[in-house]
Amino acid sequence: MFSPNILTAIDSRVSEHSGHQNSCRFGLVSKILLTSFIAGVPASALFAQAAPATDANLEEIVITGTLIKRADYKAESPTSTLSSAAIAASGQPSLDRVMGQMPQFAAAQGAAQVGDVQGTVLFGGGASYSDLRGIGRNRSLVLLDGRRLMPSTPDGAIDLNTIPTSMLESVEVITGGASATYGSDAVAGVANFKLRQNFSGLELNAQEGTSTHGDGTTTQFGAIAGGKIADGRGHVVAAFEYSRRQTVDGSARPFFTQPSVRFLGRPAEGDIFSGGWGAGATAPTVAAVNSVLATYPGTTPLPGSGPYVGAIGVNTDQTLYTSAGSACAQNYKGVGSERGAILSNCTTAGLVLGNYFAVQVPLTKYNVFTKADFAVSDHVTAYGQFNFSESIALDQNSPGSSKTNAASPQELKIPVSNQFVQSNPALLSLVNSAYGGVPPAGSFFYYSKSMFGWPPRTQNFKYDVWQAVGGLMGDIPGTKLNWDLYTSYGRSNYSSQALGDFSIGAFTNLLANEGVGGCTYNPFGIQPVSAACLKYAGRTDNTSNVLTSKNIQLTVDGPLIMLPGGESKFALGADYRSSGFNYQPDSIFITGDSLSYGSDTASQGSQNVKEVFGELLVPILQDQFMAKDLSLDLGYRRSKYDTFSAKSTWKADLSWEVQRGFRLRGGYSVAIRAPSLSDLYVGSSVSDILISGDPCDTLNSYRTGPNAAQIQAVCAAQSPGAGAGTFSYRGGVATIPVKSGGNSLLQPENAKTWSVGTVFTPLTGLDISVDYYNINIAGAISSLSANQILADCYGTAANPTLSPGNSFCQRIQRDPRSGNIALLTSGTFNFNEIKLDGIDTQIDYQFGLDKLGLVKFGSIISYLHHYTVAPGDGTPPVEYAGGVTDTLVTADGENLYSHPHWKANTTVGYSIGAFTGTLRWRYIGRMANLDVPNAPVLAYHYFDTDAHYNATQHLTLTFGINNIANKIPPYIASLELRTDAATYDVIGRTFYAAVKYKL
Repeated sequence: MFSPNILTAIDSRVSEHSGHQNSCRFGLVSKILLTSFIAGVPASALFAQAAPATDANLEEIVITGTLIKRADYKAESPTSTLSSAAIAASGQPSLDRVMGQMPQFAAAQGAAQVGDVQGTVLFGGGASYSDLRGIGRNRSLVLLDGRRLMPSTPDGAIDLNTIPTSMLESVEVITGGASATYGSDAVAGVANFKLRQNFSGLELNAQEGTSTHGDGTTTQFGAIAGGKIADGRGHVVAAFEYSRRQTVDGSARPFFTQPSVRFLGRPAEGDIFSGGWGAGATAPTVAAVNSVLATYPGTTPLPGSGPYVGAIGVNTDQTLYTSAGSACAQNYKGVGSERGAILSNCTTAGLVLGNYFAVQVPLTKYNVFTKADFAVSDHVTAYGQFNFSESIALDQNSPGSSKTNAASPQELKIPVSNQFVQSNPALLSLVNSAYGGVPPAGSFFYYSKSMFGWPPRTQNFKYDVWQAVGGLMGDIPGTKLNWDLYTSYGRSNYSSQALGDFSIGAFTNLLANEGVGGCTYNPFGIQPVSAACLKYAGRTDNTSNVLTSKNIQLTVDGPLIMLPGGESKFALGADYRSSGFNYQPDSIFITGDSLSYGSDTASQGSQNVKEVFGELLVPILQDQFMAKDLSLDLGYRRSKYDTFSAKSTWKADLSWEVQRGFRLRGGYSVAIRAPSLSDLYVGSSVSDILISGDPCDTLNSYRTGPNAAQIQAVCAAQSPGAGAGTFSYRGGVATIPVKSGGNSLLQPENAKTWSVGTVFTPLTGLDISVDYYNINIAGAISSLSANQILADCYGTAANPTLSPGNSFCQRIQRDPRSGNIALLTSGTFNFNEIKLDGIDTQIDYQFGLDKLGLVKFGSIISYLHHYTVAPGDGTPPVEYAGGVTDTLVTADGENLYSHPHWKANTTVGYSIGAFTGTLRWRYIGRMANLDVPNAPVLAYHYFDTDAHYNATQHLTLTFGINNIANKIPPYIASLELRTDAATYDVIGRTFYAAVKYKL
């Protein structure tokens, strides 16, 4: 398989040696060799068609990172190029995995479902993202032919599913701040997806792939047609793509069926949790519980006396069981059931949710792309472009569950008078014990369970995204000046349909009034549900969002004056951008009546910006001693947003070719990221978030450590139940409701970036580049993670006096009955300072074997030196480089899990005649687990291979295998799915076959 390292820097290698006839010829030869290597066409055949290049006939082009067209471009900033062949070799219908395998990128969550199903304004079901440098998917800018794309959601990140992959020529990646060139968001850099230009003819391609488990099938089909019109005055191209990726369920991979993978302490059969016995009740006595257990064979009496502090559940056969107490659970009969109910550490009955997640989210997408240009006159060309994408994804999970939630109580409220309570003598005896006698009329208790028997939660996500571009470009007669004026309009229509939801109000009513709506429902155990009950209490929820974006831009560029080093050039421009969204959740989310999902609110907002910008190329020296070429590239941009004061960004890049084959480069820039629409305006919503443990749990290290007495006092101030000496939070691991939302007072993030590096060619065929980068982001927009808020409340770093009145403690609401966390309030703030630096090294070497073919070796090695986040809560900075954690979360809820010191991508390829074969080695370095000491994640090695054969002049056949060794992912105890499903391969060995036919 072709990887980025083989193909990266071919364009930059051309630039290293361009500007002179021989060196231009070398650059052209390099590209020809690469094309030959990819396509399997003999290099000699291509050389026969290649004419020597000269400075005079080299076309001026624009390379990513600058606005100035140059024929002899030399990249001052580290630039990598990923070819279309490398993209195709991944065998995937989405681009996130391809980009995530480049060492400069962290894998962004996309194909794998990581969290609970919850459709909100920020959720992108099945979306495909890139994350340059691992600092968040919306801190690097994604462009299509140098222009901004239409986002799918208000967070501003670009769904790569909207890019027509069959039209891709290459992807140019420039690292470092590029706001002076492109505006906001480019603090980490830019990924510019460049399309094939002037395509003529007809091309058909098809690909099919699957795993060796027989699931996760991928299907792709594409067609491109194009050609000249009006006697060559114009050109038209159109492309259509269809892609489908089938699901892989967690239950189909043993890794995700392990008891520890997303264990949920709410069993399908249900239980009365500690503190849930109702108003006026305490808890049944240990003696009363032992009296019930004595009637069941194989049980032993619970130790102690007084109130029983655990949970009491009801099996499907209506016998009782104990759970979530200090002693082992007893008489629980769900263990080993097909629904994955288990016991955790002997004490707690529950579920393994890993069985119900999609470790590969099913996706169907369509792409339509058209582009046309026409020479209106000798000096003016009109052009237009239309890009449409429709993606449909399905997320799935277990059925919803009733639970404590301060935003909207979701427990089942069961009257003692309910017929299924009255007909269960054992249960009734414990209810009477909890009340100290016969309960008064109208008494009830709370029951928490996963709603098995009712339909599971599934959500369909549909995105229709389109963007139209139209403009005029040309030159000014009598000058060497060029101009370009274009406008674009885009629209993203999002809709989701949530199935498997139920009305809390309807449930409460039917439990209190058997037979209402023709429904009688037994809430104890796993029971069949009638059609009448589904009709009465079931709900299907519909949510929508409309996002629009407008842009108009004018640029003028050309030569300025002659300097000793050559002709100076400039570019000037101005633009206007405007965007807005309108999000409408289903009314059941707004009222908080949803049992299976969280709550949400409608939201809307808009933002616009006016900008002026300029760039100046200053060639200082040329063909001098120790200065074959020395040039300076300067850029400036002034941005005025309607939500905050004007901001300036700028850059200064230097390129110094000391002598042929040896060049130094570097630069400094000031960049910004303006808060996105969702950062500013998204409404409050409540979702279920996994926490690693409750500090108030008596078994937690907070309650057993040196500050145990003070911690207990904080817990007691929040809820008497949480401060009790017997408080246990369902075995220590559970999901809790977390409330989040936007902040209209946010300010832009400010970034200062610089880089310095060298590019040299020590011998023929060997190219080496080494670049150091440094990025510092102040006022980084972040949301407070659930685990971070807990640590800040109960830890002395952010709460030195362990005061219950601490601002972080005020974000925690506990149920007064049970002590469980009923709501945790997060939020979005200019909260963090992020500092990171590292070194990228690239080595490319090729040599011929005379008539025996051509061998190529390439390697990109990325070393992350520091990744330091200094929170604004007063806690010490945290070093994430070389570690994996569940505590680093962006403003839009994206989990930034893995940051190894070392990542590498190395490829060895061989081609002869019509055949090309490659072997790739992907390396992910060892990481410390920052959440679980002494549980490091060992280094991982993946191997892939592919082969291409040009059967005829028009027909190319391809076959590939990924993850040849079928390695399972590493176990990472602190993460939701117990592994990083984006960084590591969770599917196993896959293979694919493809065919391409071109006329």
